Amino acid sequence: MKKIFICLLLIVALVIASAKEQSNLPTLTVIANQVEEEATHCGYRLMHKDHLFQKTVSIADCIGINEVVNQIEEVKVSRNTAVELSFDETMDQLVILDWQQDVKLKTSNVLIAPEELGTYVYVVTAYWGENEATYVIKLLVE
Repeated sequence: MKKIFICLLLIVALVIASAKEQSNLPTLTVIANQVEEEATHCGYRLMHKDHLFQKTVSIADCIGINEVVNQIEEVKVSRNTAVELSFDETMDQLVILDWQQDVKLKTSNVLIAPEELGTYVYVVTAYWGENEATYVIKLLVE
């Protein structure tokens, strides 16, 4: 009985730690046409310094890009509009992927909306220190 209690206690501690890590992820704000929308995070890899083991890694994947895309709202923009990607922390590097075309676009914090009308999905991976987090952005070009 004591072993079961200890196992349950460890599981509860891991769930709480995972929820705390997600709340510590940097926030990505998408700014276009003077409107700000928060991007949806979709997975992360966080490195922790631990006194017992030197370093530990926490990894979480999202439910899948298709599911996320179906659940999030579009950010409405005009053709060729500059879309700023603003983090609440300093990032070492950004990688932007056009998800439908499976093409890496660039590594800056400004994305130019396409010329053609339609819905576009971008996956943004941010790197800081030994950590990384992935976000999904859906633009509706009107």
